Amino acid sequence: TVLEDRALRPRMDDASLRADMIEGLEHQIGEPIEPPVLTALQRVPREAFVPDAPYANRPTEVHGTRALSPATVARMISALAPEEGDETLVVGAGIGYTAAILAEIVGARRVHAIDVDRELVALARSNLASANYDPVLVDRRDGSEGLPEYAPFDRVLLEAAAVRPPRRLLAQLSEDGRLVFPRGTGAQTLVAVRPRRTDGADRSPEADR
Repeated sequence: TVLEDRALRPRMDDASLRADMIEGLEHQIGEPIEPPVLTALQRVPREAFVPDAPYANRPTEVHGTRALSPATVARMISALAPEEGDETLVVGAGIGYTAAILAEIVGARRVHAIDVDRELVALARSNLASANYDPVLVDRRDGSEGLPEYAPFDRVLLEAAAVRPPRRLLAQLSEDGRLVFPRGTGAQTLVAVRPRRTDGADRSPEADR
């Protein structure tokens, strides 16, 4: 029927736009996107998090906050290398989109997100609920403090730039965990680090991207 066609058309359009966005991402990044990340990007409805121009490959202003571009999200999560079942912490919940991508990979109940901004916490919770990722835990916390009562984490993603990773976040990593953050105050490099080994030896950053 005509009504059914109208109901289905937005979904088909969103799926097509999402596919075009992903194709553009691989070209923009200059390398193939890892299969788990690619699948998550295909499944998460970005329009639930970014109402205006959701599939534009650029940072977007949403409710007064800067939402990361899809390319940046893809790079961060690829560097994080999450696996199914990993206990994961996102520092900087923002609009909730990154947490949703991670939920598709590790499982929604394995994702915890924190933000110091009360309004962003409410926004992330609302967005995640509308996109059917209700089990993701979003809490209001100082990012440098992490979420010690749910530690250890296998993966920690710090979305804010830093010169070095906060010690308390490193302390909340599991022995084989990984923390990813943008390093630098001007030009930034995406860095993945592991915690100090139990024998006291330091581990140097595992990956720079």
